[in-house]
Amino acid sequence: MIFTTASIAEVEHLARYQYRGEITYGRIVSDQIQPLSRELLGVLTPTDKPLPIDKVDLLIPTEP
Repeated sequence: MIFTTASIAEVEHLARYQYRGEITYGRIVSDQIQPLSRELLGVLTPTDKPLPIDKVDLLIPTEP
């Protein structure tokens, strides 16, 4: 599931996903997902290299 955050000048598409057993959040850019720091209520900081979006399992935004 993909959800969107908006700021004054840009729209970002964020997704919760699982990759190699780790669940985290990332920014969707074209056909890749840029891993982000876990602090969604703070500054979103890119971590690691972008991953091909077809190599991750997209998840719902939160756990029920």
